Amino acid sequence: MKTTHSKNITNEKPKKRLAFPVYDEEDILDWDAAIVTPPPRPSGTIRVRLIYKGRRKPIPVENFWEE
Repeated sequence: MKTTHSKNITNEKPKKRLAFPVYDEEDILDWDAAIVTPPPRPSGTIRVRLIYKGRRKPIPVENFWEE
């Protein structure tokens, strides 16, 4: 069985790469753009009451220095 590879080969030349990136005008950052101050966040006081449940028992370790 004969196969031809002519279908996979193209005569297109590879695109040249530039040494620096090229950007469109719309992608460039506008340094003169006005920055709007965000609205103030809600503020206030939160009241909580913590209930002490005691401390937990320590986990036993057979030999601490081996770990």
